[in-house]
Amino acid sequence: MEAAAETTVDRLGTAEEVAELAGFLLSERASFVNGSAHYVDGAYSAV
Repeated sequence: MEAAAETTVDRLGTAEEVAELAGFLLSERASFVNGSAHYVDGAYSAV
């Protein structure tokens, strides 16, 4: 089975989507975020 078919969004993620999370975590908007795990996998790990 193809990996994209196992996600809830039926596609693979892009480098830009991973970069968006990295950019957010490095920004001032994430100043109260700590000690958490963030999965950028289209809910693949939840299936």
